[in-house]
Amino acid sequence: MMEELKKEFLDKIAMIKDVEGIASLCNWDQHTYMPENALETKIRQMTFLQSYYHELISSKELGNLVDKLSDYQMDNPRWQALLRVVKRERKRLTKLPKSLIEKMAKTEAEGLESWKRTVAQNDYNIFKPSLGKLVELKREEAKCVSE
Repeated sequence: MMEELKKEFLDKIAMIKDVEGIASLCNWDQHTYMPENALETKIRQMTFLQSYYHELISSKELGNLVDKLSDYQMDNPRWQALLRVVKRERKRLTKLPKSLIEKMAKTEAEGLESWKRTVAQNDYNIFKPSLGKLVELKREEAKCVSE
């Protein structure tokens, strides 16, 4: 029974890490090689990936697995650490609505593009509206997490 729970848990974590890795690759692509006219596609991809990550990490199935595995005495410090990290991430993300996750992903991708233009043109005013939106969304995130 315990081995089955561990396997199911590790399979879910592997999927979450895969989504996280794909999102990192998309982010890297936007930073380095993204074609000029690909911003809308990249925003859609990043929004989907962040939303899907949120869905996976905050799923009831993962929560049930974490609870069941936490009930057992685990002497292995690696397991204890993994469960602790997953619990912490779940605790934070389950407090955030999906709509906020999606807004943040979209705003961050747009903000990066405005930052690139700001640097190229040496004009902070290009980035200022994006920064304002990002700060407002981070405040909203902090408010959700602190409740």
